[in-house]
Amino acid sequence: MNGAYAILFMDCSKSLPIYPKERILEKVYPLIHYDDDLYRLLESFCNLPILDEKGRDYSNKKGVPPLSNMNRVLFNIYLDDIDQEIEAQLPKNVIFVRFLEKYYLLSKLKDPSEIYKIGETLNRIFISKKLVSPIIRIAFRGGRPFSLYGYNLSINNDGSLNNGLMCKLLKGE
Repeated sequence: MNGAYAILFMDCSKSLPIYPKERILEKVYPLIHYDDDLYRLLESFCNLPILDEKGRDYSNKKGVPPLSNMNRVLFNIYLDDIDQEIEAQLPKNVIFVRFLEKYYLLSKLKDPSEIYKIGETLNRIFISKKLVSPIIRIAFRGGRPFSLYGYNLSINNDGSLNNGLMCKLLKGE
């Protein structure tokens, strides 16, 4: 996206332990072709008790137990609801991609206050879905980069991204 004025990074991993298991079961049922046996197996996974060595129950009553990669897969299915809300509520000159529970957004909006409104909208979306507010980082055109997984992300003065990996990700390559 040439002409970008800001890049936003959003980490929603803090919501991983609390996303609603009822909604994920509702979303998964058609994906498993309404297989009742598989549904019951998944439902039992979502309701697994977590006990310590003394038998104390640390089960997560709201969300899915934090066991294996299955939790991350289910969370990503749930995040489709968030994706749809982002598409509906953000201006059309803001594009985003999601990888696991990380979002990357590019904006052509020039006014910094409009960029901060994007962050506020993202927070509202998460709160409306009963999730934890995500961690959001912003880099503006020509401003200081932020470090992400050992890479510095920033936008050059001409509006181009200075990170080739990020450019490929946002172009869908």
